[in-house]
Amino acid sequence: MFFGACLTHLVTKNGYHYYAFYADRWNGEVELRGLGSGRYTVVDYWRGKTIGLVSAKSNRIFMSFKHFLLLEVTPLKGGSPLL
Repeated sequence: MFFGACLTHLVTKNGYHYYAFYADRWNGEVELRGLGSGRYTVVDYWRGKTIGLVSAKSNRIFMSFKHFLLLEVTPLKGGSPLL
């Protein structure tokens, strides 16, 4: 699957989304498709770094990486308003 100029894989299981982006070099937006309602926490699980929050309406984040980026996107618990 290609979202823009980098190769993307998406696995969804039990409400969690796992994205893998591949490119020699990337410096720009990545789009997190397939999100349901509510807000989600985005974590670079390879580096153990929290990236931020997204929603289905606001599903693009700016990232810079070499070779690959692995993200875990998990539903945010509670009644927080949408982004």
